[in-house]
Amino acid sequence: MKFFFEYIESITYQLNRIKNLPENVFKETEDVLSFCHRTLRNPFFKGIGKMQTIPINSTVLQSRAGYKDILDHFTRSRFGVKHIFDEFIQESMSIDLKRISDLYEYWVFYQIAIAFLGNDIIIEQQDVVLKDGNVSYGICFKKDNIAVYYNYTESRSRNTAYSVSLRPDTMVEIKKDNKSIKLIFDAKYKVKNKLTEEGIERHITSEDIYKMHTYLDAINNSLFAIAVYPGTEFYFYERNYKLPLRQNIEDIESFNGVGAIPLIPNDQDSLLKFNNFVVRLKNSI
Repeated sequence: MKFFFEYIESITYQLNRIKNLPENVFKETEDVLSFCHRTLRNPFFKGIGKMQTIPINSTVLQSRAGYKDILDHFTRSRFGVKHIFDEFIQESMSIDLKRISDLYEYWVFYQIAIAFLGNDIIIEQQDVVLKDGNVSYGICFKKDNIAVYYNYTESRSRNTAYSVSLRPDTMVEIKKDNKSIKLIFDAKYKVKNKLTEEGIERHITSEDIYKMHTYLDAINNSLFAIAVYPGTEFYFYERNYKLPLRQNIEDIESFNGVGAIPLIPNDQDSLLKFNNFVVRLKNSI
């Protein structure tokens, strides 16, 4: 344990030598250093010498709660920084019969993060979580007053949802005037085909719109809940009975409601429309 805290100290000192660190990273390094200093000043550590070799085969380190987590953090840190999308891909390829819908979720999350934050993104946190009984990731990208979460848990214990725990694929949280505004996006890799004279239209299913109502109703401070899917039709139902269904982004008066927006890999038209939606949304907020 003493070795680990000294190791964290050394990494933090290296970070502090980097010029023009983002403000939130600089603050976190100060907090980490302060915590390490306080811990290592504990009299318990004074009589403990330097560790010469790491006891990797220790059953305590491998299995006991707390120690196992520390060893895992240390081991992962030794493999260097890896682009988080590469880690997604590696994880998906290592699991048999990984669904293409999971990769679509990852891609949608990235497109949302870039649309809201730009290309200079700070990874605020990265966790491994359980989703529908499967191991998945929990990620937070942040810049200024906007945070983009993947697999963030909304629950009664966190005072963020009033019923059962919910975990939308992507949640954008905007802090403004000491208030939180949540934008819910949920990737849905399925469509309902409809044959028309112009060709095949790919619509969202009613069940997926129902799920958006669940998110909007249960999650505190949520402005809207939108399904993101590889279709062709845009829908938005504003929370006003007198207003018609919106099928053009430009017609939206209030972004409070539920809907569905197409987003298709390698389709520049859908990406442009999605980015236009985000720009109009940010301007309205």
